[in-house]
Amino acid sequence: MRVINYWPPSLNAVYKLFPQIPAGTVFSKVKWLIFYVIRFPTTLRRFLKFKRFENAYLEPVYSQEDEKFDVVLYGSDQIWRCERVVFSGMPDPFYFGQNNLQTKRSISFAVSAGNLIRTPQIDDFYRRHLPKFDVITVRERQLQDYCAKLGFVATRILDPVFLLSSSEWDRLLNINRLVSADYALLYRLHDTFDMKKIKAFCRARSLRLIVISGCAKSFWKGERSGVCPQEFVSLVKHASFVFSSSFHGMAFSLIYQKDFCVSFSNETNWRAQSLLLDVGLETRLIDPYSDIVTSHIDYSKTMLKQAIDENLCEVQKLGVRILNGKES
Repeated sequence: MRVINYWPPSLNAVYKLFPQIPAGTVFSKVKWLIFYVIRFPTTLRRFLKFKRFENAYLEPVYSQEDEKFDVVLYGSDQIWRCERVVFSGMPDPFYFGQNNLQTKRSISFAVSAGNLIRTPQIDDFYRRHLPKFDVITVRERQLQDYCAKLGFVATRILDPVFLLSSSEWDRLLNINRLVSADYALLYRLHDTFDMKKIKAFCRARSLRLIVISGCAKSFWKGERSGVCPQEFVSLVKHASFVFSSSFHGMAFSLIYQKDFCVSFSNETNWRAQSLLLDVGLETRLIDPYSDIVTSHIDYSKTMLKQAIDENLCEVQKLGVRILNGKES
């Protein structure tokens, strides 16, 4: 097995340790440099943490694209979303098999397209590239329906994080508690929550507020900067309540059966809606800045176990088809 270390241009520009100074006025460039210098120690710590994680869990990583493979799995996450800047509003063609990888079979594994907006150009792109895949599996209902309208059969499966139970995640990552006090966790990937309401909730419950975000360092009080994957999972597991504008903050809240409330920007809404409908918890999704939902979740009354069991069954079927070389 090989993990192809492909970095799309849009992400490479964001996560490079020494990114290129963005275009703009002299003032904007100086401002950017000041913030970069302030954030650099935390950025470096985060970079090294993720490198250690990559070396421990993602080996062997393969950076070349000229080896022959029996099968290539593309996935998962939003690899089919449209890239507004880099690819002029079209998806990254690499994830549709337009690359130098030599393979007998190509399979899309739990891919997402974000909130796909149909245009004649995008329809044509999908019609030209989907035939390259022997098996198509996607995450959200909307993408499954879209493929069907174009004449392609797509099976819907859950995000790969649901292939492991909470106890398996604990063993894999050796999860330890990071915060001794009772706390609520806010994963602030996007600015979608009314902070006054969250702080009032924490005061009423006597909870400390822990904030993490997608930035290496921001200036929010109580924020833990540069969190690595193990720390992220630990913070979700041990939280008394989780607020998240991140899909995976929601996903791990479900895995660890936490009380949670989520609010997303439009780019991630489809994924969240599909998953929450699957498990019967669609009321936990709120519009940006609206009233938060803080009631207790009785997971015995949800469809979470059924959804995970059905997902594992579909993935096992896919595995058999791959091993047997049968795609129908």
